[in-house]
Amino acid sequence: MADPSHWTYTGFKPESDLEQGDILQPTEALRGVLSEVHRHFCDPKYLGFLVASQSCDLVRRKGEPEPKARYIALAAVRSLAQVVPKLFESVQRPFVPGVFPASAKGRACDLLERIFNQNEQALGLFFLHADGAVDIWEHAVAVLRVTVAVKCQHYSILTEARSGRLKEDFRAKLGWLLGNLYARPATPDWDDRKSGKEALNALVHKFVSPSPEVGPCWIDDATVAEVRSRNLPIPEGTPDEIVQKLKDVRPPTPREIGLDEIVAELRQALPCLDDDRLEKVRRNLRNNSKLTQQFRK
Repeated sequence: MADPSHWTYTGFKPESDLEQGDILQPTEALRGVLSEVHRHFCDPKYLGFLVASQSCDLVRRKGEPEPKARYIALAAVRSLAQVVPKLFESVQRPFVPGVFPASAKGRACDLLERIFNQNEQALGLFFLHADGAVDIWEHAVAVLRVTVAVKCQHYSILTEARSGRLKEDFRAKLGWLLGNLYARPATPDWDDRKSGKEALNALVHKFVSPSPEVGPCWIDDATVAEVRSRNLPIPEGTPDEIVQKLKDVRPPTPREIGLDEIVAELRQALPCLDDDRLEKVRRNLRNNSKLTQQFRK
């Protein structure tokens, strides 16, 4: 295999024993095994699997083809883009599926930072950065609460399906998350690396900002309150289409009301000002930082 480019992975020898944190691809042979155990795990939504069993239970001793452990636990790997809306529901109830109040965006960003830094214990997730060298072609998460046990007699099938391995310190973090221990192995956070904070912010932005690939959309809290108070029907469509259709429902903000009143007074006091000039005044006032701060108080 080619050397991984991301700092959470390391190389391995094809003949080496399985270790906790090894990444497995859903090969035809592995799918055949899973179809006997639990056909659900053959679903294409699972990009692969992460070995969850402890490394000490996976060692083949004295030339034996299998370790002493009877079963090997595999955690399911999902596309992060596909599960992001569901993850955000853990910090904020959506307005409608896929649409969240804008006030929750900060909590969503904090959640993603915890996931990317492997510090999200409550949800049981382990982040896998996209890296073609380990056959993880998009950002993904191993869902540690969703595991399947495979008999050790299929050990060779698992090793042949192996495409990547976590570095030692990240294997330790995975073990900590799996064991629900009360100590934090000293894995480096993104902030500890050169330009790491900028890269982390860009990665968070990718999954928080609406795009064709990533689902969550954000709607103004005032719009949500208006829809609920007036018991308005929710329009049909995609999350983005719903947000667009409800734009006219949002009540004007205090700043907008204030600007309207200022322009109205100017129109009466200075009838010589035409609409173009008044609109220019309104635009300048809208962009005035000092005035904006006053309306936020």
